[in-house]
Amino acid sequence: MPIVFLAIIRYGTRFFGFRIAAKLISLLINDSLLFFLKDKQQIKYFLKINYLNITYRYHLINGNFVKSNTEKLKWAKLIFERSKTDTRKKAAMKFIKIMSYPSNQEFAYDQVKKSNKNIKRKIYLYGPNSLNRPSKKYKDYTIIFTKPINFDSTDFSGSILFLSSNYFIKHNIDDPNIKKQLEKYDLIYMSCQKTKLLGNMKRSFNKEDTTLSSLMGLGRILRKFSEDSQIYDCVIEGFDFYLKSNLYQEYYPTNPSQSNLEKAVAHSIAHHDALYNFVYVKNIIKRFNIIDSINFKKIISLHPLVYMDKLSKSVNLKLLNP
Repeated sequence: MPIVFLAIIRYGTRFFGFRIAAKLISLLINDSLLFFLKDKQQIKYFLKINYLNITYRYHLINGNFVKSNTEKLKWAKLIFERSKTDTRKKAAMKFIKIMSYPSNQEFAYDQVKKSNKNIKRKIYLYGPNSLNRPSKKYKDYTIIFTKPINFDSTDFSGSILFLSSNYFIKHNIDDPNIKKQLEKYDLIYMSCQKTKLLGNMKRSFNKEDTTLSSLMGLGRILRKFSEDSQIYDCVIEGFDFYLKSNLYQEYYPTNPSQSNLEKAVAHSIAHHDALYNFVYVKNIIKRFNIIDSINFKKIISLHPLVYMDKLSKSVNLKLLNP
């Protein structure tokens, strides 16, 4: 890839903002300008991907969520038509299936039938923004965490921790204190390909998570438990899709400093695609028997665009500006 194109994308966005950078890139997507290049079609594909990424973010910042989703769908269709990687094509097709926006102004949900198997398990998903300590009302449930937190989980029937490889960028797995902290969990799922694993760890990397979209904490957990044919009674607490002004409770460890936390969350929302994550959870939750979870039920019942409007009021998406 000629370095001049990389420079135009990087510095054009940084110095001129998303709107002008998109116009600059659109001028480059021209056969007459690229005719002398050997890999003309591949460079054109690269430029189009970056153009759609920039216009997606531009509309996201400005609160036009239908247009931002439209740009993402164009991006997904381009990947499906032009990518040479089967996993990326599969991920793009799944995105299109979930996020298509038909004329009746309703997002397209994949209708999933619950399993007829009579095996039932109980899971208690304890998220980063719960106002209370884990409730012993659910002591016969397996409790699920998304970060190692200082709560005693021995009162529950089991404990599972979901971690990303980013955790080990910040922590040394060979540190005795870190090992002790992690050994208290019955099982740890790691969303990584190569990170060193401890004895109670299993890999849970999914190739459907790409630069187009990727699942955040709750979506990753539900996807993992939906892979088998069991029926789950499921309590979901402390997952509010970033709709509260207080993004995380004090007990929940976060990497960025408090002053940078909101900016980090805004970039995470854009990178992972909050709208996709919301619609995905709204879809996959049909496979679970949701117990109690009053706050979660209120949020997940929202129309996706209503959710995005609320999200834009709780998280300053203008922080995405270069």
